[in-house]
Amino acid sequence: MSKNNLILFPKALDYYQIELTKMLESERYREAAELLRFLIECKNDDERLNLEWMALLEWLGTAFPSALKPLAESDAEPESDEREMLRRMLADKSQQDDSYVNKLIYMLDSSSLEKQLIALDQLAHIKQEGLADKLVAWLRPIEAHPFIQFKILQIAAEAGLEGPLTLRRGDELITVEIERTPLLDSHFPKSLMEIVRRVQQVSGIHDPTIAYFAEQTWRQYIAFVYGTNVYALLSHLEDAGIDAWAAALHLILAESVAGEAPRDEILEYYGVTSDCRLEFENACVELGKFLRSQA
Repeated sequence: MSKNNLILFPKALDYYQIELTKMLESERYREAAELLRFLIECKNDDERLNLEWMALLEWLGTAFPSALKPLAESDAEPESDEREMLRRMLADKSQQDDSYVNKLIYMLDSSSLEKQLIALDQLAHIKQEGLADKLVAWLRPIEAHPFIQFKILQIAAEAGLEGPLTLRRGDELITVEIERTPLLDSHFPKSLMEIVRRVQQVSGIHDPTIAYFAEQTWRQYIAFVYGTNVYALLSHLEDAGIDAWAAALHLILAESVAGEAPRDEILEYYGVTSDCRLEFENACVELGKFLRSQA
Protein backbone atom coordinates (compact mmCIF):
# COMPACT_ATOMS: atom_id res chain seq x y z
CA MET A 1 0.00 0.00 0.00
CA SER A 2 1.33 3.42 -0.91
CA LYS A 3 1.79 5.83 1.97
CA ASN A 4 0.00 8.45 -0.12
CA ASN A 5 -3.14 6.36 0.32
CA LEU A 6 -2.82 6.39 4.12
CA ILE A 7 -5.11 8.85 5.87
CA LEU A 8 -3.86 10.26 9.17
CA PHE A 9 -6.85 10.75 11.47
CA PRO A 10 -6.76 13.34 14.29
CA LYS A 11 -5.80 10.87 17.04
CA ALA A 12 -3.02 9.43 14.88
CA LEU A 13 -1.77 12.95 14.14
CA ASP A 14 -1.69 13.74 17.86
CA TYR A 15 0.22 10.52 18.55
CA TYR A 16 2.83 11.19 15.88
CA GLN A 17 3.22 14.85 16.90
CA ILE A 18 3.93 13.80 20.49
CA GLU A 19 6.49 11.24 19.32
CA LEU A 20 8.12 13.83 17.05
CA THR A 21 8.42 16.26 19.95
CA LYS A 22 10.05 13.57 22.12
CA MET A 23 12.58 12.80 19.37
CA LEU A 24 13.54 16.44 18.93
CA GLU A 25 13.80 17.08 22.68
CA SER A 26 16.12 14.09 23.11
CA GLU A 27 18.19 15.10 20.05
CA ARG A 28 17.25 11.97 18.05
CA TYR A 29 17.37 13.98 14.85
CA ARG A 30 17.74 11.10 12.40
CA GLU A 31 14.66 9.36 13.84
CA ALA A 32 12.78 12.67 13.67
CA ALA A 33 13.73 13.10 10.01
CA GLU A 34 12.60 9.56 9.25
CA LEU A 35 9.24 10.22 10.92
CA LEU A 36 8.82 13.53 9.08
CA ARG A 37 9.41 11.81 5.75
CA PHE A 38 6.78 9.23 6.70
CA LEU A 39 4.24 11.90 7.68
CA ILE A 40 4.81 13.98 4.55
CA GLU A 41 4.19 10.94 2.33
CA CYS A 42 0.88 10.16 4.05
CA LYS A 43 -2.41 11.75 3.00
CA ASN A 44 -3.29 14.75 5.13
CA ASP A 45 -5.78 17.52 4.32
CA ASP A 46 -4.09 20.07 6.62
CA GLU A 47 -1.81 21.86 4.16
CA ARG A 48 -0.46 24.12 6.92
CA LEU A 49 0.74 21.08 8.87
CA ASN A 50 2.34 19.59 5.74
CA LEU A 51 4.24 22.83 5.17
CA GLU A 52 5.42 22.84 8.80
CA TRP A 53 6.70 19.27 8.45
CA MET A 54 8.53 20.07 5.23
CA ALA A 55 10.06 23.19 6.77
CA LEU A 56 11.18 21.23 9.84
CA LEU A 57 12.68 18.50 7.66
CA GLU A 58 14.54 21.14 5.64
CA TRP A 59 15.85 22.72 8.85
CA LEU A 60 17.08 19.34 10.12
CA GLY A 61 18.90 18.80 6.84
CA THR A 62 20.58 22.20 7.15
CA ALA A 63 21.43 22.10 10.86
CA PHE A 64 22.20 18.37 11.08
CA PRO A 65 23.00 17.03 7.59
CA SER A 66 23.62 13.51 8.91
CA ALA A 67 20.00 13.43 10.12
CA LEU A 68 18.88 12.87 6.53
CA LYS A 69 20.93 9.69 6.29
CA PRO A 70 18.50 6.72 6.34
CA LEU A 71 18.25 4.83 9.64
CA ALA A 72 18.83 1.49 7.93
CA GLU A 73 22.07 2.77 6.43
CA SER A 74 23.16 4.05 9.83
CA ASP A 75 22.45 0.67 11.46
CA ALA A 76 24.47 -1.09 8.78
CA GLU A 77 27.47 1.16 9.53
CA PRO A 78 27.71 1.34 13.34
CA GLU A 79 31.14 3.04 13.18
CA SER A 80 29.87 5.87 11.01
CA ASP A 81 31.68 9.17 10.52
CA GLU A 82 29.04 10.88 12.64
CA ARG A 83 29.63 8.58 15.60
CA GLU A 84 33.39 8.88 15.29
CA MET A 85 33.07 12.66 15.14
CA LEU A 86 30.97 12.59 18.33
CA ARG A 87 33.58 10.43 20.06
CA ARG A 88 36.34 12.86 19.15
CA MET A 89 34.33 15.88 20.23
CA LEU A 90 33.50 14.35 23.61
CA ALA A 91 37.10 13.19 24.09
CA ASP A 92 38.26 16.76 23.47
CA LYS A 93 35.71 18.13 25.92
CA SER A 94 36.65 15.69 28.66
CA GLN A 95 40.36 16.43 28.16
CA GLN A 96 39.87 20.20 28.19
CA ASP A 97 37.53 20.11 31.20
CA ASP A 98 38.47 17.63 33.94
CA SER A 99 35.02 18.02 35.48
CA TYR A 100 33.07 17.35 32.25
CA VAL A 101 32.48 13.65 32.93
CA ASN A 102 31.42 14.39 36.51
CA LYS A 103 28.98 17.02 35.21
CA LEU A 104 27.39 14.37 33.00
CA ILE A 105 27.20 11.94 35.93
CA TYR A 106 25.55 14.67 38.04
CA MET A 107 22.94 15.01 35.27
CA LEU A 108 21.86 11.47 36.14
CA ASP A 109 20.39 12.87 39.36
CA SER A 110 17.98 14.97 37.31
CA SER A 111 14.27 14.23 37.63
CA SER A 112 14.02 14.36 33.83
CA LEU A 113 14.39 10.98 32.13
CA GLU A 114 15.24 12.71 28.85
CA LYS A 115 18.14 14.58 30.47
CA GLN A 116 19.40 11.37 32.05
CA LEU A 117 19.34 9.56 28.71
CA ILE A 118 21.10 12.45 26.97
CA ALA A 119 23.84 12.31 29.61
CA LEU A 120 24.23 8.55 29.20
CA ASP A 121 24.31 8.83 25.41
CA GLN A 122 27.35 11.10 25.80
CA LEU A 123 28.97 9.01 28.53
CA ALA A 124 28.65 5.93 26.31
CA HIS A 125 31.02 7.58 23.80
CA ILE A 126 33.65 8.60 26.35
CA LYS A 127 36.43 6.08 26.85
CA GLN A 128 37.78 6.82 30.32
CA GLU A 129 39.26 4.31 32.72
CA GLY A 130 36.95 3.63 35.64
CA LEU A 131 33.95 5.43 34.11
CA ALA A 132 31.82 2.28 33.82
CA ASP A 133 32.62 1.40 37.45
CA LYS A 134 31.45 4.87 38.52
CA LEU A 135 28.17 4.42 36.64
CA VAL A 136 27.54 0.99 38.18
CA ALA A 137 28.36 2.38 41.64
CA TRP A 138 25.85 5.20 41.01
CA LEU A 139 23.21 2.73 39.84
CA ARG A 140 23.58 -0.01 42.46
CA PRO A 141 21.86 1.59 45.50
CA ILE A 142 18.95 3.33 43.75
CA GLU A 143 15.83 2.39 41.82
CA ALA A 144 16.56 4.04 38.49
CA HIS A 145 14.21 4.00 35.52
CA PRO A 146 14.52 0.69 33.59
CA PHE A 147 15.83 2.56 30.52
CA ILE A 148 18.63 4.02 32.66
CA GLN A 149 19.42 0.63 34.18
CA PHE A 150 19.65 -1.02 30.77
CA LYS A 151 21.77 1.76 29.25
CA ILE A 152 24.28 1.63 32.11
CA LEU A 153 24.42 -2.16 31.86
CA GLN A 154 25.26 -1.80 28.16
CA ILE A 155 28.00 0.74 28.89
CA ALA A 156 29.42 -1.53 31.60
CA ALA A 157 29.31 -4.61 29.37
CA GLU A 158 31.01 -2.80 26.50
CA ALA A 159 33.72 -1.64 28.93
CA GLY A 160 34.38 -5.27 29.88
CA LEU A 161 32.85 -5.34 33.36
CA GLU A 162 31.64 -8.73 34.55
CA GLY A 163 29.69 -10.26 37.39
CA PRO A 164 26.19 -10.15 38.88
CA LEU A 165 24.35 -6.93 39.65
CA THR A 166 21.13 -6.80 41.66
CA LEU A 167 18.68 -4.00 40.86
CA ARG A 168 15.20 -3.04 42.01
CA ARG A 169 12.26 -2.91 39.60
CA GLY A 170 9.23 -1.84 41.57
CA ASP A 171 8.37 -4.74 43.88
CA GLU A 172 10.79 -7.06 42.08
CA LEU A 173 14.51 -7.51 42.67
CA ILE A 174 16.33 -8.61 39.53
CA THR A 175 19.84 -9.98 39.23
CA VAL A 176 21.65 -9.77 35.90
CA GLU A 177 25.10 -10.75 34.68
CA ILE A 178 26.68 -7.57 33.35
CA GLU A 179 28.69 -9.28 30.62
CA ARG A 180 25.56 -10.91 29.17
CA THR A 181 23.82 -7.59 28.50
CA PRO A 182 22.82 -7.44 24.80
CA LEU A 183 24.67 -4.82 22.78
CA LEU A 184 23.41 -5.78 19.31
CA ASP A 185 20.21 -7.31 17.93
CA SER A 186 22.05 -10.60 17.47
CA HIS A 187 22.70 -10.72 21.22
CA PHE A 188 19.00 -10.86 22.09
CA PRO A 189 17.17 -14.19 22.22
CA LYS A 190 15.81 -15.00 18.77
CA SER A 191 12.17 -15.04 19.91
CA LEU A 192 12.28 -11.39 21.03
CA MET A 193 13.35 -10.06 17.66
CA GLU A 194 10.98 -12.41 15.84
CA ILE A 195 8.02 -10.73 17.56
CA VAL A 196 8.74 -7.32 16.05
CA ARG A 197 9.56 -8.85 12.67
CA ARG A 198 6.12 -10.48 12.64
CA VAL A 199 4.44 -7.18 13.47
CA GLN A 200 6.34 -5.32 10.74
CA GLN A 201 5.48 -8.03 8.23
CA VAL A 202 1.76 -8.08 9.04
CA SER A 203 1.24 -4.37 9.69
CA GLY A 204 3.04 -3.51 6.47
CA ILE A 205 0.14 -5.20 4.67
CA HIS A 206 -2.85 -4.50 6.90
CA ASP A 207 -2.02 -1.40 8.95
CA PRO A 208 1.01 0.56 7.69
CA THR A 209 0.30 3.48 10.03
CA ILE A 210 1.73 1.48 12.95
CA ALA A 211 4.59 -0.21 11.10
CA TYR A 212 6.88 2.78 11.67
CA PHE A 213 6.68 2.64 15.47
CA ALA A 214 6.62 -1.14 15.92
CA GLU A 215 10.39 -1.52 16.11
CA GLN A 216 10.97 1.60 18.20
CA THR A 217 8.28 0.65 20.73
CA TRP A 218 9.47 -2.95 20.96
CA ARG A 219 13.09 -1.95 21.56
CA GLN A 220 11.94 0.32 24.37
CA TYR A 221 9.81 -2.44 25.83
CA ILE A 222 12.52 -5.10 25.96
CA ALA A 223 14.85 -2.56 27.62
CA PHE A 224 12.03 -1.80 30.07
CA VAL A 225 11.56 -5.44 31.10
CA TYR A 226 15.18 -6.60 30.76
CA GLY A 227 16.13 -8.98 33.55
CA THR A 228 12.55 -9.47 34.77
CA ASN A 229 10.34 -12.55 34.74
CA VAL A 230 8.55 -11.16 31.67
CA TYR A 231 11.85 -10.94 29.79
CA ALA A 232 12.65 -14.54 30.73
CA LEU A 233 9.23 -15.62 29.43
CA LEU A 234 9.76 -13.75 26.16
CA SER A 235 13.20 -15.30 25.75
CA HIS A 236 11.75 -18.81 25.58
CA LEU A 237 8.60 -18.28 23.49
CA GLU A 238 7.82 -20.74 20.74
CA ASP A 239 5.90 -20.00 17.55
CA ALA A 240 2.42 -19.80 19.08
CA GLY A 241 3.61 -17.51 21.86
CA ILE A 242 5.45 -15.29 19.37
CA ASP A 243 2.23 -14.92 17.38
CA ALA A 244 0.26 -14.06 20.53
CA TRP A 245 2.72 -11.35 21.61
CA ALA A 246 3.03 -9.98 18.08
CA ALA A 247 -0.77 -9.69 17.85
CA ALA A 248 -0.85 -7.94 21.23
CA LEU A 249 1.84 -5.46 20.16
CA HIS A 250 -0.06 -4.77 16.92
CA LEU A 251 -3.33 -4.22 18.81
CA ILE A 252 -1.86 -1.96 21.49
CA LEU A 253 -0.07 0.21 18.92
CA ALA A 254 -3.17 0.41 16.71
CA GLU A 255 -5.26 1.51 19.70
CA SER A 256 -2.64 4.11 20.65
CA VAL A 257 -2.69 5.58 17.14
CA ALA A 258 -6.37 5.29 16.21
CA GLY A 259 -8.16 4.95 19.56
CA GLU A 260 -9.65 1.60 18.57
CA ALA A 261 -8.67 -1.47 16.59
CA PRO A 262 -10.37 -4.58 15.09
CA ARG A 263 -9.30 -7.11 17.76
CA ASP A 264 -10.76 -10.18 16.04
CA GLU A 265 -9.21 -9.27 12.70
CA ILE A 266 -5.80 -8.77 14.29
CA LEU A 267 -6.04 -12.16 15.99
CA GLU A 268 -6.82 -13.65 12.60
CA TYR A 269 -3.86 -11.88 10.95
CA TYR A 270 -1.49 -13.63 13.36
CA GLY A 271 -3.30 -16.96 13.51
CA VAL A 272 -3.89 -16.71 17.25
CA THR A 273 -6.16 -19.59 18.24
CA SER A 274 -8.32 -20.03 21.33
CA ASP A 275 -5.50 -22.05 22.92
CA CYS A 276 -3.30 -18.94 22.93
CA ARG A 277 -5.99 -16.41 23.75
CA LEU A 278 -4.98 -16.19 27.42
CA GLU A 279 -1.35 -15.53 26.51
CA PHE A 280 -2.52 -12.85 24.08
CA GLU A 281 -4.63 -11.17 26.78
CA ASN A 282 -1.77 -11.29 29.28
CA ALA A 283 0.55 -9.76 26.67
CA CYS A 284 -1.98 -6.94 26.09
CA VAL A 285 -2.02 -6.22 29.83
CA GLU A 286 1.79 -6.13 30.06
CA LEU A 287 2.23 -3.95 26.97
CA GLY A 288 -0.62 -1.68 28.06
CA LYS A 289 1.08 -1.08 31.42
CA PHE A 290 4.29 -0.19 29.61
CA LEU A 291 2.66 2.32 27.23
CA ARG A 292 0.76 3.97 30.07
CA SER A 293 4.00 4.35 32.02
CA GLN A 294 5.51 6.25 29.06
CA ALA A 295 2.60 8.64 28.66
